[in-house]
Amino acid sequence: MKENTSQILIDAGFGARVGFGEAPAVVVVDFCKGFTSTECPLGGEYGREISETNRILNIARHKRMPVIFTTVEYGESLEDCGIWRLKFPSCRYLRDPKFTALDERLNFNAETETLIVKKGASAFFGANLSSVLTLHRVDTVIITGVTTSGCVRASVVDSCHVRGKMNLQLHGKQFFHCTVSSFFTAQ
Repeated sequence: MKENTSQILIDAGFGARVGFGEAPAVVVVDFCKGFTSTECPLGGEYGREISETNRILNIARHKRMPVIFTTVEYGESLEDCGIWRLKFPSCRYLRDPKFTALDERLNFNAETETLIVKKGASAFFGANLSSVLTLHRVDTVIITGVTTSGCVRASVVDSCHVRGKMNLQLHGKQFFHCTVSSFFTAQ
């Protein structure tokens, strides 16, 4: 087996670049306190990631790109969580507004930016993200966020199918253009 993961992916035919389109948007996935606060059993310390996301947001706002945030929130009964509540019993913490609120370290502007409350992993599935992106005629989605092996990954995969071009930013570094499975499979 080859040592260099990038070379393995290139040899397998992954990694072709599609580039940016003309109308990008930034989607910030799940920087809610349930995932960014150590007060919640689901959370961790993501100061560096929030700082890098704010840097990306500042650039996006300067370029007048649409900026969309997501959070996850469930009702008291967890019925709106569906079967996921059996697989992920800790989702009960995401009923508490203290944990579903966006982390205040983010530079979120409620007057000019969209907040989507989602019920599943993907920012697209069962949410109105695609409609918001269509409203702005977005052709490139730049995704950043927390829970990269879950919600960010699901959003990236769906973005490729729904929107076409997509770019993933982790810690301020671009990882790939629409070659989703190759990156996450290799990790």
